[in-house]
Amino acid sequence: MKHTMMFLVMSLALVSLAATNIVTIYDIQYTSNPGCEGTYPSPYCGLTIRTSGIVTAIHPESGIMYMSGLHGGEWNAICVKAGRHIHQNRLRPGVRVDLTGMVVEQFGMTMLSDVSNIVTNGVQTTLPEVLATTGLVRVNESYESALVRLQNVSLINHAGAIWEIDDGSGACVMEDGFDVLSAQRVNFDEDGIWQEARGIVSFRFGEFRLNPRTPLDLGGQYGLNVNQTSWGRIKSLYK
Repeated sequence: MKHTMMFLVMSLALVSLAATNIVTIYDIQYTSNPGCEGTYPSPYCGLTIRTSGIVTAIHPESGIMYMSGLHGGEWNAICVKAGRHIHQNRLRPGVRVDLTGMVVEQFGMTMLSDVSNIVTNGVQTTLPEVLATTGLVRVNESYESALVRLQNVSLINHAGAIWEIDDGSGACVMEDGFDVLSAQRVNFDEDGIWQEARGIVSFRFGEFRLNPRTPLDLGGQYGLNVNQTSWGRIKSLYK
């Protein structure tokens, strides 16, 4: 009985906090409870909350947006099902935003849906990112939805829509979540090394994967040849 009462008190406290205050992205995401499926569901799941952060990536065609706490770091990014609000509010990477949404769990990822009451608060030129390794990206829940930066990365395998990359710490999967890695846009030299590689971390098929937002997320002297005609279309998505 004591445990039941304690749970009810904690639940009511969360509802009250979510309804009246800004809940940080870190507080939405962080949990030490793996849940029944091992996907670390948010303690705010099912609640409508208000949060704030900076946009790190958008996919206008799917209505998906990613945002991070202003200072970045682990457990400090989230996927937002923003839909029409991307166009209506001219959202793009770098925009600081407050919004209201419901915390949901979908395919093992914590997301915000039913978004409303968006307020933009200027633009930040430097995006918060997390310095990581390929070995950690593949398994680390705390990188979910974050913009991560990898260093000295090699492409070790490419089959269909899956690329495997490795910085020496263990391979992780890179996939085309932002539609920029197709053969029409990027050609890879499998002997090349990218001095830096950036992307948003998503969760699919039981593992975390890196998703470059544009061809410019794959940097370095070797291994990248951008088709300029296609790049013009990519830039138009971010206007």
